[in-house]
Amino acid sequence: MTKRLLAILGLVVVAGCAERRPPSPLAQIAKEPLQAGIGLGELKLLQTTLRAFTSKFGEAQSVVSADQDGAKIDFIQAGLAFVFSGDPGCLQGLSQYMSAATEQRDINGFLLQNPTCETMLLEKIAAYIPPVGEPLYEGETVEGIGLNAARELAERAYKATQDAVTALETGTPLPEQSLQSPNEIHQPGIRIYLGKDASGREVVRRLEVIPR
Repeated sequence: MTKRLLAILGLVVVAGCAERRPPSPLAQIAKEPLQAGIGLGELKLLQTTLRAFTSKFGEAQSVVSADQDGAKIDFIQAGLAFVFSGDPGCLQGLSQYMSAATEQRDINGFLLQNPTCETMLLEKIAAYIPPVGEPLYEGETVEGIGLNAARELAERAYKATQDAVTALETGTPLPEQSLQSPNEIHQPGIRIYLGKDASGREVVRRLEVIPR
């Protein structure tokens, strides 16, 4: 009886290992700091090309779209999105390529047909809490603010940053000012979006870094 039970447990363990998903290619940047105006780890704003990005992360499941603002590669399950800017012709072509497909297509197929679009540059990185599950991103901004950080911590961190910048630029700190929006904090090179979690706490729901 004992041997039979051990054999069954062994099969359960093996089956569990077999079903385990391989780590996402994005895991290598999941703990890197989001730096305002700079990027995320090795991914640098206005330096990383679309080809360099897709050659490294193109196998991860994503939703690709394009409009006049850029080409967006959104890893919805992970809660990470990347926007690339470039030739309007490339953006229009990518939009048509993705929307006209009768079978599932990815951005790598588009780049094979349109190699001149490989040089589009990374313009925005967003880490956010996905609709289902937990975000892959576990890092923080330079000021120590990550996803699910409490509103008061984010406001305190970036109010102190703004005061320091103002003091440096003018020599006299300005009186306390309200945020641009009740649920947004805007600083040079970074945007922070606030909202309520499942328990009703007000927390950071989305972080974006953009060129300064």
